[in-house]
Amino acid sequence: LIRSTVSRVVPKIPPSVVLDAFRIVREHGMIVAEDDKESVDCRKVFHAALLMFGLWQLEKEFVPALERVASIRPDRVLEIGTGWGGSLFAWAQVAAPDAHLISIDLPGGIAGGGYTPEYAPRFNQFLFPDQRLTCILQDSAAFETVARIRKLLGDDPLDLLFIDGSPLYEAASADYRNYAPLVREGGIIILHDVKHNRPTDGAEPIDRSRLWGELKQKHPRHEAFVSPDVNGQHLGVGVLFV
Repeated sequence: LIRSTVSRVVPKIPPSVVLDAFRIVREHGMIVAEDDKESVDCRKVFHAALLMFGLWQLEKEFVPALERVASIRPDRVLEIGTGWGGSLFAWAQVAAPDAHLISIDLPGGIAGGGYTPEYAPRFNQFLFPDQRLTCILQDSAAFETVARIRKLLGDDPLDLLFIDGSPLYEAASADYRNYAPLVREGGIIILHDVKHNRPTDGAEPIDRSRLWGELKQKHPRHEAFVSPDVNGQHLGVGVLFV
């Protein structure tokens, strides 16, 4: 089940829109009280993320990866490529109640970019009261961005790194080189689109599968979740255990 913190609704969003979304997920049995001790249902988190924020993931690929993250209850999360916020919502649901989540996204980037500075405050509505979120709208590969992340973390390592920014091999490789060293032993690194076979409509090809093939050699403990949908297409989520 997912946990609701309705009091964090951002004033700029019409209350009727937010309440309608919460009504839908409540009717599907997806919301419990914030202090409920029942464990989080990752499948319901996925559907809630899809309903309320949009999520560029397939259920049979993303849910098992989310379950792996839930098992370590991360305190510090870095997501590269947030889009509409569905995956960020999911990480918040399974993270520690006082976790620090960091989102890097580049509006207008090669993969289309995600949210704008005006949109960013919306994400605060799904945080637990003691969770905090830092939104960085910059190129993840920029020296200034890497330096800012290191300063934010200080001596505290990441528990989860999610790489879902630029689809190009060189860019995804740079994200791994820059941020994987910040993940603690026992932490998790997740890559999206490790087996992508959907048409890209003339856009840049998604080429994280090459990187995934290389990283599997560095991380003996790894899993890939690849599930064809009804059209025989798949995206692929790769999990590396540090």
